[in-house]
Amino acid sequence: MRSCTAIVVSLFAALCNASDQPKPSPSSAPAAPHSVQQLIELTPPDGGPDGSFGQSVAIAGDIVAVESFSNNIGQGKVYIYTKPSTGWQNATLTAELTVSGFSGWLAAPVVISPDGNTIVVNGTFDGNAPIRGVFVYEKPSGGWVNMTQTAALYATGGGPFDFGISIATDGDTVLVGSLGCSGNGDFSPGAVYLFVKPAGGWTNMSQTGALEETDPIGCDNYGVSVALQGNTAVVGRTGGGMVPPVTPGSLYVFTKPVGGWATMGQTAKLTALPDYLHDSLGYSAAVSGNTILAPVTLTGSPSSGAYIFTEPPGGWAAATESETLTDTNKNVKSIGAGTALNGTTAALVAEYAYGGMRALILYSEPTGGWQSVSKPSATFMPDDEALYDFFGFGGALAMSGNIIVVGSPGATRDGNSREGGVYILQQN
Repeated sequence: MRSCTAIVVSLFAALCNASDQPKPSPSSAPAAPHSVQQLIELTPPDGGPDGSFGQSVAIAGDIVAVESFSNNIGQGKVYIYTKPSTGWQNATLTAELTVSGFSGWLAAPVVISPDGNTIVVNGTFDGNAPIRGVFVYEKPSGGWVNMTQTAALYATGGGPFDFGISIATDGDTVLVGSLGCSGNGDFSPGAVYLFVKPAGGWTNMSQTGALEETDPIGCDNYGVSVALQGNTAVVGRTGGGMVPPVTPGSLYVFTKPVGGWATMGQTAKLTALPDYLHDSLGYSAAVSGNTILAPVTLTGSPSSGAYIFTEPPGGWAAATESETLTDTNKNVKSIGAGTALNGTTAALVAEYAYGGMRALILYSEPTGGWQSVSKPSATFMPDDEALYDFFGFGGALAMSGNIIVVGSPGATRDGNSREGGVYILQQN
């Protein structure tokens, strides 16, 4: 993941250099145990140029949250859609979440708790703001309505550089990553801040504790990704040093203590075999049950895939990947621009070598457990995808059950360049 600012800057730069290259066609996948069906495409009711609707998306049960960097009020919004009795193909805009009392914008990423009752979204503040923070929204007893934040979470001292670049929540716990290293006299390692919901409910507060790496290195990008499910937290680190990195990427796994989450060092460190300085392991990660999914891309190399790490019977311990998911279909440049894992399905985004086009690719866990494969079981590319739509880019991929949500923040809609759009898909 990258900060909202970094995403928007890179998105604008790429779009401004878009060409008229023809849309590539992904090679057909082998006989699939499932397929993907588009149910609906969402567009913002108040969108405009450069709104980046769908820059980040989240889903839990019958609730979809969509973050938009800009809109008619200029501060960004989170749009809440609910599934009516007639199905997701008739998704209903239920509420809009905004921020008050702060000078700045709502930004990527947005996350939602598994029960759909808590939403957390990043905030990017202007240069005069004294703090950086993330915002918590709790669903009212009568259901989601237009509202401002329930609470603001921030780090002691105002928050380091890129605070909020990654967020994860289960409702009662919020993890917030921060790269720390600005390169402007600050070469500190990354950090992951821990916020535990007080007995009286969420309120404006600084961190409860931190999830700490035991081998920090300056500018190591620790905290560039975080994931949380049950008693397991995962933190990604892409490597120390400025350019180039001085260590390969890695994942840090934390197991919740009996007494609850508190400041602690990692339970285990996961690495790749073989490991390379530019492998980008840790850039994104997802956890489901006893499985962790993390893509890896070697800069300047066609080698790209996603690693599966499986928890041993005795609990998480230092290990390398157990299986590798790759895509050898023609013209696939890399996979892993977006990452999601739910039960027996792994969802990733493949990028093609021509024109920056992307497709959703799915892998299914066999009955006997995950196995290394060279092709996905299903591939999906929207019919209306165009060059540099940024389909599934960064935090624009989420999954719950058999429903997958993918954002295209760079899409031209309603005559507005980069207004953005969001696809709700069903895995059959």
